[in-house]
This record gives sequence, C-alpha cells and structure tokens, in this order.
Amino acid sequence: EIHTFARFLSVQDKFQDQGRLIYNLLQVVRNFLEHGTHIAALWYGGRLATRGELDFGDLSSFVLVAEQAFSSAQYMRAACTTMYQQAEPLAQMAALLVKTPRIGLDDPPLSQMPDPASVEWRVTFKGVSFMYPQRPGVWVLRDLSFDVKDGEFLGILGTTGAGKSTIFALLLRFYEPTEGEILLDGRDIREYNPLWLRSNVSLVSDELVLCRDTVRENLVYGCVHTSSAELEEPSDEEAREALRVAQCEDTFFDGVAFPNHWHTDIGSEGSQLSSGQRQRLSIARALLKKPRMLLLDE
Repeated sequence: EIHTFARFLSVQDKFQDQGRLIYNLLQVVRNFLEHGTHIAALWYGGRLATRGELDFGDLSSFVLVAEQAFSSAQYMRAACTTMYQQAEPLAQMAALLVKTPRIGLDDPPLSQMPDPASVEWRVTFKGVSFMYPQRPGVWVLRDLSFDVKDGEFLGILGTTGAGKSTIFALLLRFYEPTEGEILLDGRDIREYNPLWLRSNVSLVSDELVLCRDTVRENLVYGCVHTSSAELEEPSDEEAREALRVAQCEDTFFDGVAFPNHWHTDIGSEGSQLSSGQRQRLSIARALLKKPRMLLLDE
C-alpha cells in the first residue's frame, strides 16, 4: 500500500510540474500579447516622430487612447471569463426550473382542500408495494399494510434500506405507490393536494437541512399558512415554547455558548452546532408548525 501510494504521489508530482510549466508559458504569451502591442506602437510611433512624420503630441495622444482601449479590452476579457464560469450553474438552474414534477402541485386544487381540523388523521396502508423509478425491478416495499389511528404513536423498525424513509416519502406524496393504496381519513391520499399535505405534516429527516442564519431564523423557517401560503411570523413565546418542548431552550439561551442567545449565527448548514443541537433545533422547527402529523426519521 505504501509503495502504491508513493507511485501515485510521484505521478501527481509529474502532472503538477507539467501543469506549472504550461501555466508559466501561457503567462509569457499573455504578457506578450498585453504589452507587446504597447511596445510596438511606441517603437513605430517613435520612429515616425524622429523622422518628422508624426508630432510628439499626436504620439502622446495615441498612446493614451491605446492604453484606454487595451484597458477596456482587458475588462471585457475578465467579464467574458466570469460569464463563462457562471454559464454552467445558470444552465443547471434553468434546466431545474423547466422540469415538471411527476406529481402535480395543483392536483387536486389547493382551494378544494378541507379544513385540517375536520379531517380524521387516520392513516392506512393497504398492500402497498413500491419501487423507485430510477431503480426499476428493485422492490423497496412489498405488500405493506398497517393502520394508525388519530392520536396514536407508531414506531417502525427495520434494517438500513428496509424502506422506513420511503414510507414517509409516500405519505408526503413525493412518490405514488407502485401497487396498493394509502388512505387518509378513508380517502385515497391522491385525493389530497401535495402542498396541503406537506403543510399539515412535519418531517424531521435524518438528513437535516439548516441555513446559514441565526437559531431563531432557522426555527421559524417554514411556518406557512395552510390556505394562503403566506409567511407567518410566530410570536417569540410560541417559538420559545417549541424550543422548550424539544428540550433545547436552555441550550440556545446559554449566554456563554451563544452570546447573542437565539440570535447567534449557526454557520453554514449549522456547522457551529453539535449533531444533537441540530437535531433538537429541527424537532423544534417541526413542532412550531403545529402539524396534524409528526414524522420522525431515525
């Protein structure tokens, strides 16, 4: 292993040396192109001036105009380089925006959805089987049936890859069952708008998503009104109550660890928090939505 790694480093060093050589040669060519024209213009203009064919004042004016033109050309080159570097991310974003979800976000219309309080949040899986579209022929769930009544707690145990997270994805209508049916209050779950479902169901995923912002901003992120889809601003008392229930209020109001309390920035993807703190903050955020159903993934 050591010998193989040493050979790998040797090859890498050779590639780096060749790369540096090419870079240095290109720098020489670049400098020649940038400054060679200046030198040529001055040399030729100087010859004309010494022979009396060109006034030195005109030569000075020509040099100033040429420098401005070259500066503008360099600016344009830098701008073109920047545009080229940004073209690929923009193309990827454009491709993402034109994609159509497999499950329509307005089917059925959101305006036709019932009052969440009038729905009995009883979930029934009847002979559900599922395979991901990108993995045809590989069954993730096979003939799964269970019933959970409103107000009950259900724990699902299984090995890695057994399909526990897939059950949540089906409940949130990220996918449709390949076989069987899922019922909510006795109705096929496909009769409920996906956005309506997701606004009434909170999911704490095993892949936590936190923004580079303060504890409080991450806590209230996602509080959307069910019918109007307008952002709500929970009161400080409601937000602190969610932290209290998630047993992390004292943590985020510790003046030593968090000098600005919950107004402290948590870093990129919550990098300034421990894994336990990130988990509890995500639980508090899910509770703050006051969901009709709470899904906890591992």
